[in-house]
Amino acid sequence: VLLCSDGLWEPVLENEMLQAVREYPHDLNAAAQQMIEIALARGASDNATVTLLRLENTPPHVSRATAPKSPNVSTQVEAREK
Repeated sequence: VLLCSDGLWEPVLENEMLQAVREYPHDLNAAAQQMIEIALARGASDNATVTLLRLENTPPHVSRATAPKSPNVSTQVEAREK
């Protein structure tokens, strides 16, 4: 799941966002940072914020109460103009 502000949405194309996630499938921080760098390089006119969340399936035979806790699977990176 990708949530972002217009500071990222406007200068970064959807296919570039997808490419960043595909390039770093196991490192959401790196994917988010790549998107922010693209936005900043293109002179993002507003705050650029991105949040990535990886949702993992729980097998049907495992209840949510007993499912193992997954490691940190979300990240948020924000860049502000100075």
